[in-house]
Amino acid sequence: MKPSTLAAAIATLLSAMAFAEVTQQDYTIGPGDVLKIQVFGEKDLTGDYRVGPGGTITVPGLGAVTMAGLTVEGAAQALAKALSRIMKQPQVIVAIDEIASERQVYVAGRVATPGPLILPFGSTVLDAILMAGLQPDADLRRVSLTRAGQPPVQLDLSGWRTAEGVALGELVRYGDMIFVPELVDRVAVLGAVATPGSVVPPLGHRLTLLDALARIGGGLAVAADPAHATVLRKNGEAIQINLEKLLFEGDMSQNIELEPGDVLVVPEAKHISVVGQVEKPVAFVASRPVPVLNALAQAGQTLPEADLRHAKLVTPEGT
Repeated sequence: MKPSTLAAAIATLLSAMAFAEVTQQDYTIGPGDVLKIQVFGEKDLTGDYRVGPGGTITVPGLGAVTMAGLTVEGAAQALAKALSRIMKQPQVIVAIDEIASERQVYVAGRVATPGPLILPFGSTVLDAILMAGLQPDADLRRVSLTRAGQPPVQLDLSGWRTAEGVALGELVRYGDMIFVPELVDRVAVLGAVATPGSVVPPLGHRLTLLDALARIGGGLAVAADPAHATVLRKNGEAIQINLEKLLFEGDMSQNIELEPGDVLVVPEAKHISVVGQVEKPVAFVASRPVPVLNALAQAGQTLPEADLRHAKLVTPEGT
């Protein structure tokens, strides 16, 4: 078998395999396809028609009739309607004889190259998005697919970004419009950190607490209380985190993965002041309770005139 003949045979086989994925009733016609059209009682109109680049076929005595974007049933109805201008009650059957078309779709939103794309038959919505190039802040959970004559539908293709994977998904049809929205669920770090702020998680990855502190927070502030940090989730859940154990003791169980929309809050530590009849009045930061004698030690020795029997401990509440 000649190489060209072999290539043609393989192409025909692949086309047939792809066509097996959808029935003739579901398939949408595109430029290059060959349609087998039968018009009862009209031999001159019955035959094979190839859909032209503009998506139309040329019917004798009628002219151009649009076929691209239609199913075989829709094509039969469109052709019968057109023929009714020159004959009474035309009976039309349309079948796919050869698949040679490519799918022209439109991709917009958070992609690198928005606009029309030409895809081979059998391509999916995800194929179209990947060909257009994903932006890092693209939200694959809420992809919008709009087809002619149908309301938009929302597709969740987020499994592609994680280990979960995605199903083959929707095959694109001629004229599909695909919109990829911006990911608005950012990860934020607030409170006693060097640079409070937020960021969109990198494509295909989730940030851990250490990632967030390094990339967003810039590390802890001097007055931070790392032992009592909190991760707030969109569903209202509050997760207590001991950053002190994570940062200073290497307890990686505290290094949880952050979900889109999470907010890490690092509180400020309490200030303890020792004043009065002491050698060195002092104020220092403490992230945990400190024994009174340890606090006194921070101020040096007590003065001879100090009356330890009447020392006062005043809390922030004034008690």
